[in-house]
Amino acid sequence: MASGQEARAQADFRSGYVVRTAGDTLRGLVDRREARLNATRCRFRPDAAGAIATYTPADVLAYGYAAPKEDYRALAVPGPPPAPAPTPATAPSFLLVLADGPAQLYYLRAEDGQDRYYVASPALPLSELVHRTMLVERDGKTYYDEQRTYRATLAQALPNCPAAQSMLPTLAFGERPLVRAVARYNACAAPAAGHVAPAAPPGVDAGRPTVGLLVGVQQGRLTINTGDALSTDSEAATGPVVGLALAVPFSRHSRKLSLQVNVFYETQQYALTGKSPVYSSVGTTTTAYKFDLAGLRAPVLLRYTLPNGHVHPFAEAGGAVAYAFKTNNSAQDINSSGGTGSPRPVFGTDGFRRLELGLTGGVGLAAPVWQGRNLNLLVRYERSDGYSGVGGIATPVTRIYGLLTLDLFK
Repeated sequence: MASGQEARAQADFRSGYVVRTAGDTLRGLVDRREARLNATRCRFRPDAAGAIATYTPADVLAYGYAAPKEDYRALAVPGPPPAPAPTPATAPSFLLVLADGPAQLYYLRAEDGQDRYYVASPALPLSELVHRTMLVERDGKTYYDEQRTYRATLAQALPNCPAAQSMLPTLAFGERPLVRAVARYNACAAPAAGHVAPAAPPGVDAGRPTVGLLVGVQQGRLTINTGDALSTDSEAATGPVVGLALAVPFSRHSRKLSLQVNVFYETQQYALTGKSPVYSSVGTTTTAYKFDLAGLRAPVLLRYTLPNGHVHPFAEAGGAVAYAFKTNNSAQDINSSGGTGSPRPVFGTDGFRRLELGLTGGVGLAAPVWQGRNLNLLVRYERSDGYSGVGGIATPVTRIYGLLTLDLFK
């Protein structure tokens, strides 16, 4: 065990516990980090002002967090079949408990970054569940051979339970199907005892998709460019934004990458005046453009979050698609002598394009603020291709968003 005042930057201490080798339990704060680091050491302190003690799997029996509910056990990890079972000298690791009961299912993020699963039961000591895809040559041809040895391992570990055994011939490899199989066996073996380790609640680092309310404001600027020295910029226009935000983590064991999908309603009003006047014998003529628009926008972004600490900075980038269902627009010529022309559609009768595509990116901060729900504050920039469906006329739009999202459900 290493102890002392370690660097506290980037720490994420949560209410938790440590079970020492003597069997006594220490309660206090445990630093929650990435799955690979959680497998090798546990940082504990009794309170926010206390000294930090670092434990390895050789020092303690188990540790865990209260929220999100996660339990780790120190176990000597065997190699994949047909490797022998671990010896007492095998260095243990902290394995995350996915299902508990007469049979247990564990998860480990190995040093090489691979996700590994292990099963143990009264019928089989701790064994790795192995799934490989190998390149093989046969009859002069090359094939990909998928080896599902995890099914045979589970058949040994989960005997005398037809409900579990019937799943195995077609069981997919992944956390959810493996948890279902072990949980079904536990229900057979000891219905009162078998249970699945509770899933993490939807905090910033939850492992399941979350849906949130999105509100904010956007400021946009539209440009009309005809390619003949006419480039007309609107004044900055501001409008409200309201909708929903979906966050989909790529893995419950990694809090860094997630897919963000927003759908929101927005209104936009732009006013432009042509900068290049048309000269005539009766004065100069400029063109006034007006747009009164409303529609739905759906950005899809990949987000990278720094997971440590209570407040999590993040950056995101992706694309956006929008559809305008309110398309009021007009162009009107105004002569310096006081005459005005009749309003007309900016892009002609059928030249307004309702579908808009763009690129977007932003930065922000996320934190659990209310019963484990996420609060996200972010600034996002977007540039889109605008609304012109007429060749030779470009209408790029730039927007800056200030957004807030809050999870709707725990």
